[in-house]
Amino acid sequence: MTRLLMPALAAGLTAMSAPVSADDDYRCRLQPGQTMLSQSEVAKRLEAKGYGVRRLKMDDGCYEVYLTDAKGARLEAYVHPATAAIVRSERDD
Repeated sequence: MTRLLMPALAAGLTAMSAPVSADDDYRCRLQPGQTMLSQSEVAKRLEAKGYGVRRLKMDDGCYEVYLTDAKGARLEAYVHPATAAIVRSERDD
């Protein structure tokens, strides 16, 4: 039985240790028919939602955006490149 479990365990550990890119982790893949928005368009859409855009750059398929919210709190967000939807955010202290 050990001979059967060891290969399965090794395969599972290998899969768990594989690097995860922001593209996979934050679901920023473009779907068929979608086109990537420019940085200025992403900034414009986020500003229309009340955010202040401090810095914006591409990172593994997502836009990584440093924002301020309406209360002045700093946030780091990952934004979908075709929709400008925030797919993940956290406070940026």
